[in-house]
Amino acid sequence: RKFPALVTCTVIDWFQPWPDDALMKVGQNFIADMDLGDDIIRSGIEKFLPFSFLTVNEEAKRFKRIERRHVYTTPKSYLELLKLYRELLEHKRSSADQAITRLGDGLQKLKETSDAVVRIEELLKISLEEAEEKKTVAEGIAETVSKEKAIVEVETEKGEVEAASVAQTQIEVSLQQKTVSEDLAKAEPAVEAAMAALNTLKPKDLGECKTMQKPPGGVDDVFASTMVLLANIWGNIQHKNGKVKERGWDAAKKQCLGNINEYIAMLKLTKEKVDDGTMPALNMKEIRPYLLMEHFKPEVIITKNGSAAGLCSFVINIVIYYDIVITVEPKRESLRIANETLEAANTRLAIVTKQVAELQAKLAKLTAELEEADAQKKEALDTVEKGQTKLDLANRLTTALASENDRWAINIEVLQQDRTLLTGDVLLASAFISYVGPFTKPFRDKLMDEMFTPFLQAEFAAFEGVTPLSETSDCLNILTNGAEIAGWNSDGLPADQVSTENGAIVCNSARWPLIIDPQLQGIKWIRNKESDPDRHLEVVRLGQKDMLRNLTRALENGYTILIENLGESLDAMLNPIIGRMTVKRGRTMYVKLGDSEVEFHPNFRLFLHTKLSNPHYPPEIQAETTLINF
Repeated sequence: RKFPALVTCTVIDWFQPWPDDALMKVGQNFIADMDLGDDIIRSGIEKFLPFSFLTVNEEAKRFKRIERRHVYTTPKSYLELLKLYRELLEHKRSSADQAITRLGDGLQKLKETSDAVVRIEELLKISLEEAEEKKTVAEGIAETVSKEKAIVEVETEKGEVEAASVAQTQIEVSLQQKTVSEDLAKAEPAVEAAMAALNTLKPKDLGECKTMQKPPGGVDDVFASTMVLLANIWGNIQHKNGKVKERGWDAAKKQCLGNINEYIAMLKLTKEKVDDGTMPALNMKEIRPYLLMEHFKPEVIITKNGSAAGLCSFVINIVIYYDIVITVEPKRESLRIANETLEAANTRLAIVTKQVAELQAKLAKLTAELEEADAQKKEALDTVEKGQTKLDLANRLTTALASENDRWAINIEVLQQDRTLLTGDVLLASAFISYVGPFTKPFRDKLMDEMFTPFLQAEFAAFEGVTPLSETSDCLNILTNGAEIAGWNSDGLPADQVSTENGAIVCNSARWPLIIDPQLQGIKWIRNKESDPDRHLEVVRLGQKDMLRNLTRALENGYTILIENLGESLDAMLNPIIGRMTVKRGRTMYVKLGDSEVEFHPNFRLFLHTKLSNPHYPPEIQAETTLINF
């Protein structure tokens, strides 16, 4: 009435608590596909879900009135209970099935062992007879191998003598090959110089020589020497019985420079003639007087005509090359004879080697047969030994585990009975994790022992079979075990009942734990518990400069981060992380952190801690976290 404009310009949205029937309907839909057994059991669980939620709300009011502490339960808390119940029941049933299967397999193995003892005794007798037969066979083969080995040794010795003879021949032939190669190598510079001199010749320059009526002194002798060199090789050169009669300048121009390209090609051919031994010896005899002339030198001729100097160098070097080749020829012949001798020796060696190889192959075959026989004998003896050992072990095992057979059978029955109790026990444990963390010990005991457990017992009373609920509610038996509790105590967690319950809630809660820890007992335990190098525990506080960087690194790499000394409010930047508001892209999960998106590693863990003894956290924080009162 006082502010009509406010009413007309806004929409008032009242957030009222969920009614009982809404809580019931949500619970029914959520557990509809779960295997809970009889309809009576399912109905009891469906009624318990809204009952536990409303009961905790009432106790929270009493807790505030007595302890002056604020505890809130929201629909988010109710949904977390439903989710936790499903996951925890599946996990505990799977663990129970594995334990039952393991013991069942053990009983089966004991039965199989008893049956195997009888079979092993029968097989052991047969194995002993087979081992004796294989031993006899192996001894016979060993005697044959010994005889053949002596024959092979004699023939091998003959082959070694022949091989030594061939090796000596090879050494001698190699020395001869080396000598011939060295002599031929000496001829290489001469032939290279001769060919290089020819390569300097140009048809144009030789053509200019053709125009000369009278050449400079010595040039005509150079061309005359080439005519002598080409006699009986090139048809253009006129000769009688290999001797060139007309050696004058006119004859040289007519016979040599008439076709300059062919002239040069014929000069190059002389090298091949020398190589294949078809170079006329008369040509080399007739040309030597020119080499003795005082002016028959390239350095002298080049002052008169460059092309003639190239021809002069060629003639000199081709004669030198011829002389070396002629000298090496006898050595080549000796080398050929030596190679024939080596080939004959190699042939004899091949025959001997083949004979030795055949004998060795025969020996190898016999040796292989001996080894196979020995292996079979050893295998048979080993089989007997293993059989005896196996028999002894089986007898010891069946004797030692005779009493275990009955005990394991009883344990299987106990485990099967305990598995039927999981439906109710896990429901109580889930309610314990979801609701009782903020309460002190008296309130916890009242909720669990005086409210939750009696309600379930009353609902299940109409069921005619085995009630799926333990007579006494001990949630720690469901949530942890003695070994895990001992590990917590060694990490610094106090050994009292409340601290143990708090540790169970921290380790089993699906939401991130928010620890009320004025005495710093909880943070000490968490520091030690997460101190493994693989966890890379980071301890930060709100407002630190590097908090955002540390948080980003922990999110991306799956590290543990502990935010300590919180006040009664949290930074809005943490809301997406606390609420696990992840977005999936491909196979990777991302979460909003400030203005950017960060990869959310599945191994990431977050612990929230406050030293305040009586903090007042609003419902939205208590809904997203699991508040635990240390």
